[in-house]
Amino acid sequence: MALRSVRVLPPDAFRRSMFLVLLCMAFVPSGTLADSESPPRTTITFAQLSDAHIFDDGWNLATADALRQAADDRGALHWAIERINQLVASGVPIDFVAYTGDFGLQNVDFPADAACNPLTPKIEPGFPMVPLRWAVNEVATELNQLLVRRVFVLPGNNDIVDENVSDARRFNCFLSELQTAARGYSPPLQISALNADSIVLINGIHVAGLNTASFKKLLNYDPACSNPPAPADAAMLREACPASQMTLLRQFNAARPLVLFTHVPDLKDPYRKTPSWDIPPKVRQLWEKEICGTSVAAVFAAHFHDADRTLYATTTGTRDLAVSECVAGRTWVTPPLAAKNQVGNNPQARGFLLATVAATGVQQAQAVWYEAPNTTASHQVPHRGYASGLALFFFAALGYLVFVVVYLVLVGRWNRSDRYRDLTAVIVVSLFLEYAFVAIWLAKNRMGIGDSVTLITLLVIPLLLYGIVSGRLTEFSGPGGWGAKFREAARQPVDISRGPVDLEQIDTIQKENYPALQEKIRRREIREGKPIILTMKLGSASYDAEIVVDYLRDLAHFPNFKFVIMVDDRNRFAAYIPAGALIRANDLQLADLPDLINAVRSGNRDAVSAVPGVLTECITTRTSNAEALRTMERLGLDAIPVVDEDTKQVRAIADRDRILGRMLLALTGADKA
Repeated sequence: MALRSVRVLPPDAFRRSMFLVLLCMAFVPSGTLADSESPPRTTITFAQLSDAHIFDDGWNLATADALRQAADDRGALHWAIERINQLVASGVPIDFVAYTGDFGLQNVDFPADAACNPLTPKIEPGFPMVPLRWAVNEVATELNQLLVRRVFVLPGNNDIVDENVSDARRFNCFLSELQTAARGYSPPLQISALNADSIVLINGIHVAGLNTASFKKLLNYDPACSNPPAPADAAMLREACPASQMTLLRQFNAARPLVLFTHVPDLKDPYRKTPSWDIPPKVRQLWEKEICGTSVAAVFAAHFHDADRTLYATTTGTRDLAVSECVAGRTWVTPPLAAKNQVGNNPQARGFLLATVAATGVQQAQAVWYEAPNTTASHQVPHRGYASGLALFFFAALGYLVFVVVYLVLVGRWNRSDRYRDLTAVIVVSLFLEYAFVAIWLAKNRMGIGDSVTLITLLVIPLLLYGIVSGRLTEFSGPGGWGAKFREAARQPVDISRGPVDLEQIDTIQKENYPALQEKIRRREIREGKPIILTMKLGSASYDAEIVVDYLRDLAHFPNFKFVIMVDDRNRFAAYIPAGALIRANDLQLADLPDLINAVRSGNRDAVSAVPGVLTECITTRTSNAEALRTMERLGLDAIPVVDEDTKQVRAIADRDRILGRMLLALTGADKA
């Protein structure tokens, strides 16, 4: 075996060499050796939240229901922030949080002397307006819980009034107040806007925003963007108008990849199946040229409230919604946080998006789903209380059965003598009153029924029972003559004295005259005190789904908007659909509208009646009140069209509550006043 000679340093020389090595290492900054082995990150990881709607969701509900839905939405936002913190604590390197619009600022009340001078919001029937200071404090306090201290925000279409681009200052003013509140937090919370002209560089990747809050309709932005009302508004509109923003996007450095955030995606709406953007062809051409270029890594959007989970955190699930294939192939939609348009769905599609993006595109995107808590248990009766209530109910039922038997015996014994008839009635009513009070107690304390109609009904029944048992319902008239009057009220034809129905003939108003309808509503020419119906003429080929949606959206603000009624060329009744079947939440979601439009165009009554929700059964001016109530009960309606029996034209709308009120007034004789 050959041996190699090894040179051994003398001890002094060895000590001097080791000293020099240690001296050099002492002056090398910590981490330099490790950094030389692992290159700097060229990816970004973020959480995208959107559409919490904490200030406006439930605008068209009863106030109690609206407040419950608002609480649910706030719970979802709080859950999302806690879930992000859990991810960070587990080691997920989240660089920032992006909130892509729709806090619901359209329902926030700004002070009259606010420097931002936003447009005046509408007062909606369900959810009360939220003061600006309250809204800022709530959002700032919630965001301050984040472990991720960098937050980007941009506006949604429900963060400005009527989606009007002239109200862009509303979001800017809110953001300014939010940033002021966040400056006092420790550690610092950085909240910034994402705009097309303020691109941010993070880990070698450009991040920017596109304000699409007004993109859904040309009239939302074109008048102001074409002719700015004042020089002071020029900068605001530059950051909100489609054409100017597309031009700004061209300024980013093409050598670096771009990740773009926006609210409304350039996709078809999953309900209407029509493009979500209404932009001119030249603007679209510029948009597609920039987005489809090699420098754009991805577009992250929001806005959808569909309960279909396959639409979110994917580019394949939205393939059928593509307006431009190359844009759709780079567009990722985050699920909403709000319950809007998903109440009653199981499961719901609510949550946020967690994504990692590199220069070459999206490496990973996943939806983190929010499972809404089951609140049914909170409304259930405790077991012991329910058992005792049930026992009391059976006891009362047994007592009622005993008195019925006693009554039958009494009737059999005294049936031949009229002088005992009233005494029998008094005994029966006394026993029934005892049962009725037990029933009322059960209804209020065990079954949660507390509405006045139910309780009044339980008190009125003894009066009716007296008349029946005594046999004097048609012979005897108590104070006010209530016995005969009630029977007359039930038999008389439906009252149409409410006045003529406001009819809006959609086929007589062309698309270009749609602003005239808005002006009519603004001038209060459509009154809120009378029922409103929208008529559509069978066989008319001029109907367009977009126009119908505009009409429905504007008429939805009137709580007395009852029906969409189809008539023939002689204005004779053909069919109808309740307005509530077409209108959902703040944004119209019309799944069957295209089928309805096509059926109306064809003029085929069978095709119209085959559309889900369309009804053909109505009542006539000769229908009795009792029959009208039975018809509404069978169809599950609160109101029903009244058609003239001779001309077959719609005369009025019969309302369940009004008929019941007339019958009760007739019963007590109050209608004589």
